[in-house]
Parts: sequence; C-alpha cells; structure tokens
Amino acid sequence: MVFLILGYFTALAAIGAHRPLDTKDALRTLLTQPLGEFLLFLVAVGLLCFACWRSAQSILDTDACGNDPRGLWRRAVYGGAALFYIAFASVAVSMIFGYARDSSDEMVRDWTAWLLGKPAGRW
Repeated sequence: MVFLILGYFTALAAIGAHRPLDTKDALRTLLTQPLGEFLLFLVAVGLLCFACWRSAQSILDTDACGNDPRGLWRRAVYGGAALFYIAFASVAVSMIFGYARDSSDEMVRDWTAWLLGKPAGRW
C-alpha cells in the first residue's frame, strides 16, 4: 500500500500534475483525505507487521540463511530493514497524533539555519 501511494504521487510528479513528494509528504497528503487518519493507521499497522516479519527473518532465521558470513550478513540486512520499517511506522503514528505535521522543506530549512548558526557552520 505504501509503495502504491508513493508510486501514485511519483507518477503525478512525472506528468507534471503535482510537485514531487517525499515519503512524509505523501503520508501527509494521505492524512488530508477522507478517513485519512484511519488509512494512515492501516499503513502504520502494515508497516509494523512487515517489521515483525523482517525481525523474525533476522532473529529466527526463517529463510535458513545459516550462520556463515553471507547468511549472517543477509540476516543483519533483514534486521536493518525491520528497524527502517519501525521508524517509518512511527512517523505515520506521530502524524496521526499531530507531532510530525511540519513540511519536509521547513524541517530542512530549520536544520540548515541551525547548522549555519554554529561557529564552524559554513564549513
């Protein structure tokens, strides 16, 4: 569902019907739709379920990757993916509760201004 939403907005940006969106902007746009909070909740639940699956692949070795270096590397990648999807789900949940409603452009400007304000900021 998440990738379909992102693909939809990417297609709109490609034909010039919409400005390019990042993931957070796409979720924010979904939030403004009818039943947006419910849809965003479903996305978050789906992401958490996928994170659980990736965790099981990593910890329980459900794909029988083994304990050789290649298998351990693959399992570590599964674990990293699980962390990514947990973080992505937390962004969705925080948007539902109103904590992450700033635009990505505003956040980048704020961080850039903060960094430039430091003594070695220009470097």
